This record gives sequence, C-alpha cells and structure tokens, in this order.
Amino acid sequence: MRLKYLVITSVNRDDLPDGGAGHFRDCINKVRQQCPDMKFEILTPDFRNCQGRALKILRTALPFVFAHNVETVPSLYRTARTGGNYQRSLNLLKMAKEGPDNIQTKSSIMLGLGETDTEVEQVIKDLRNVGCERVTIGQYLKPSKNSLEVVEYVTPAKFDWWKQKAIELGFRWVISSPFARSSYFAEQQNTL
Repeated sequence: MRLKYLVITSVNRDDLPDGGAGHFRDCINKVRQQCPDMKFEILTPDFRNCQGRALKILRTALPFVFAHNVETVPSLYRTARTGGNYQRSLNLLKMAKEGPDNIQTKSSIMLGLGETDTEVEQVIKDLRNVGCERVTIGQYLKPSKNSLEVVEYVTPAKFDWWKQKAIELGFRWVISSPFARSSYFAEQQNTL
C-alpha cells in the first residue's frame, strides 16, 4: 500500500487489565516486521484505571506520537463526553510526556458545542502545561440525528486565530480549521 505513516486508534477497552495497550503495542510491532520504516501515531482512550501500566507496555513499541483527545472544554464534559474526565485525560498526557523517552504528545479539541473563548484558551494552556506539543482544533459536526446539536459554526478566520494563539503558547505542530480532525495531516512533521 506504500503507507509511510499509520495512525492506530481504538474504542475504550476498560474491560482489559491494560486498557488495550498491549494491542496497540502488538499492532505496531507486527507492522514494523513487514514495514520497518513505518512511522506511527497512536490515538488512545484514557486508560481509565491503568494509565501507568498501559504507558509502561506502550514504551516497548516506541517511537510513535502519543495522542489522546480532550475533545472539548471541561464544562461540556457532562453532555459532550459522558464517561470522560478532563483531569484524567490531562494526567495521561502528562505521564506520557514525562517518561524517559521524550515522546511527542498530541491532543485535539472540537469547537462549536457552546464553549467560550476563555474556556478554549484555558484548554490550550492546560495542554501545554502538561507538555503537549501537537494540537488539532476542528469544528464539531453532528454525526447522527441522535447526536448533540451544533451550537455554532466557527469561522475559518477564528480557526486561524486559534492557530496563532496555540503557536504563541508554544505548540510546535498545529492544525486548526473547520474540517480538521485528530488524524488530519498527522504525517506532517511540522505544520508551522
């Protein structure tokens, strides 16, 4: 297939003692046997009750970009990210970054769910404060009739403004546009 960059993700596997970390590791290692030059990004769940164990397992498959999405601002978690915990997500990103391997970390946020600019800026600051270097900022789009309604369609100019704000705060890799998603142009080494 001539792939050079592979993003691996999964649904939550809270039923597994390692939260599914072993499966990420095994996928990376298996692909490397066939394609040793492949670059990887993993987009993980929050490994709810086993973050330390999961990260230890994942370190045996480095290098890769470690991504975990905060998705939205903390005030909207109850409605937009049921079962998620903002602080737990930040803790995971911090633990991943603080390891001895200088792993690159990444997160994403969706706009248009009713968040304020102050809240978005705080999320971006929180991500930088836990060492996150890459961020994707995109528009929430209603995926099904039973999903949350779009509260606001953010303008392209505002996404450009958020990109500049993230750069000012020290992010080295930023994608910010209405159609940006967490894996959007993930293979690019530098977006600045």
